[in-house]
Amino acid sequence: MYQIVHNFRHDEALRRSFNELAEATFGLNFENWYQNGFWGDCYDPYSLLGDGKIVANVSLNRTDLRINGQVKRVYQLGTVMTAESYRRRGYIRAIMEEIAKDEVYYRRSGGGITLSGGEAMAQPEFAEAIFRACHDRGFNTAIETTAFAEREVVARLIPHIDHVMMDIKHMDSAKHKEYTGQPNEKILDNARWIAENASHLVIRVPVIPGFNDTPEEIAAIGIIVSILNQVLSRSGRDEQATMTTLAGL
Repeated sequence: MYQIVHNFRHDEALRRSFNELAEATFGLNFENWYQNGFWGDCYDPYSLLGDGKIVANVSLNRTDLRINGQVKRVYQLGTVMTAESYRRRGYIRAIMEEIAKDEVYYRRSGGGITLSGGEAMAQPEFAEAIFRACHDRGFNTAIETTAFAEREVVARLIPHIDHVMMDIKHMDSAKHKEYTGQPNEKILDNARWIAENASHLVIRVPVIPGFNDTPEEIAAIGIIVSILNQVLSRSGRDEQATMTTLAGL
């Protein structure tokens, strides 16, 4: 017998089971986050409880996002995970149906649904299904991504995304690989393609002390944003890519 549970952060047993699944799936554990008071009402895991443990999850994170000068309430879907032995049984779809029961509130807020990290493009089948379902219901869609994915994945998802919030961490590929484990050529190449094809693009720069916090490093990313805006201009669109720095990470 399975049931969907949420808003359980103060339930020690459920929180422990949630952390065990997150550890097995992503190598993440939210316990310190909870103990330090950072797990608030805005982050709400919707989890499928079966056989006495959490076997699947989609977390809903409520946040405000400034889009074209207006503040919109958006809903980020993240920490999407299913225990390995329970996959391909339609459990994520069941959880999404539970989340969609608040459809009236989503519409009233004027915002939409955002897929967030890990890396949503690493799960293209799920991401595309969610974006299609959101558009079918008339929900605005957005993604937070590094766009570290194969071009066919990016091309598959972008038509279903209204707003792309893309992280660019560094322009020096060697330093990018040293700190993140991957070079940045694929990311920058996809950034140009996204600028040519996406409805709306925001470049975000997580400012990380010792990694990319010098004026020169930030300015270098500013140059690529200028290049992306030239791409937008050549495509005949009036909008421009914007750059936002996320300080203190």
